[in-house]
Parts: sequence; structure tokens; C-alpha cells
Amino acid sequence: MKKIPFLKMFLISLSILSISFAATAKNTAVTSKWTDVPIKIDGFTDDWAGDSFTFEKKTQIDYAFRNDSDYVYILFIFKDPKYLSSIRASGMTIYFNTKGKNKKDHGITFLSKRIPADQFIALIEQDQGPISKERKAQILKNPYYNIQNYKIINNKSKSSSPDAESSEIKKAVFRIASQEKTVVYEFAIPLEKQSDLDPGIGTETGKSIKIGFEWGGMTKEMREARMKQIGEQSTRTTATKAGGITDERSGGRASSSSMASMRRRIPKKYSFWVDLQLAQK
Repeated sequence: MKKIPFLKMFLISLSILSISFAATAKNTAVTSKWTDVPIKIDGFTDDWAGDSFTFEKKTQIDYAFRNDSDYVYILFIFKDPKYLSSIRASGMTIYFNTKGKNKKDHGITFLSKRIPADQFIALIEQDQGPISKERKAQILKNPYYNIQNYKIINNKSKSSSPDAESSEIKKAVFRIASQEKTVVYEFAIPLEKQSDLDPGIGTETGKSIKIGFEWGGMTKEMREARMKQIGEQSTRTTATKAGGITDERSGGRASSSSMASMRRRIPKKYSFWVDLQLAQK
């Protein structure tokens, strides 16, 4: 019988596990609550006092929605840290579909990154224009900064850059904060969408949309590092010390054991969808 190469077996295992960890339950129907005052996106729950939360049992998450005429606001409360998985590396991706389908054509990946101070200054100047030498000196006192940023996902767009009038487009915002035994993710996402590559959903108040949440699993960088580690370990275990002669039996046992060990350490990927009814004033 033809043997499947070890690395190929590992890749197949990665694919199967990534699929099997995703939630496949029927969408939960959720109603957004109208707010006359914009929610302050700071990662804290103060603005959400009195809201009714929906509980996602499979991931131990409380979540809620609010909206005004410009934004939909989302609060995510992780109550068990094990369900965070690799979210710091993968980020949280939120998909939107206005046609009643659970499709990942359009969405946003929200990601927290740690960057050097000089890069942080460059981002500030890109957004606000040149800053004073005094402010730069103050910023450089800390070598690194954590920033929250996002990346637009649009699998049907033929464009590779934002609209020329992107400065007029409302931006998405998110923040992360730890509170006692919970981790809070808070988002504000524009309802209006002017182009394929702006962060808007493309809907309006009173409408129904499908929203999907996805996080965890392995990023491209994590896969590359894992495959490099597997390749190096496979080389070490298949070569004997005596004259470089390969012992297929011991090498086979080591490879199978290595793959099982690596498979157990693969971070889980989680996802679920909701049917959201937006509020109307």
C-alpha cells in the first residue's frame, strides 16, 4: 500500500480539525436595541447596563447589539478564557450578509498588534498629520505600543485599494479590555457602505442582516512555523546516528507520535452566525 508522506498527512489533519471545530448550529435570532447616544468604544460594559444579553453556550460568551442611524455596536464578553483560543494572533473576524445567507463574502478582521514606537508615530502622523518633536519624544519613552486595527475582507471586489474618497468614510472601531474574570471585545461598525473596500455593512436601520463571528485556529504564520518544526523533527527522527542510515520502523513510530502531539496542540477555531434585526427609531 502506498504510504502518505508525513507532512501531507499533517496538512490533511489541520484541514479536518479546522472544519470540525467550527460551530454548525442554526442561527440564533437576535434583536438590536436602539440607542440615542453613541456607545463609547473603550472595552468596558458601562454603556450596556440594563441590556439583555444573548448567551452562546458552546463558547460561553455573552453578547449584545445596539444601533443608531450610523453604527451597529457589538459587545462580546468571553466568560471562559479557554474559548479565546488564538484570538490574539488570529483576531476576530466579523462577516456581514444582507441577502439572508451565511456567506463570507464581506467582513472585517479586527486585530490587536504590538508595534515599535517609531511605527506608532508613523501611524499617528498618517492619521493626524505631522506631530511636534515634544510629542514624539514623549511617545518614544515607551519602546512598544499596542494598537487596535482592522482589515477589510471582500472576496468579490476587483479593486485592491480603498475608494479615493476614503477620508470621508466612517471608520470601524474596536477595543479590548479585561474585567475581573472576563475579556471584553467592543465594536462599532458603520451601517453605510460607499465602496467594496470600506468598513460599512451596506444596510440601514430596521433591516435584517446575518452576522458571522470567527476567531482562533492557526494563522498563516503559525502554519508555516509549525510545518518547519514538523519538518525538522521528522528529519531528526528518521536518521540514525550510525552512518546516517534510515531506520524506517523507528522513524515511522516517531513521525506518528509527533503528528499526534502536534495535532493536540492545534488551537481551536470557533465560529457562529446570528440573524440580527436592526432597531429603528
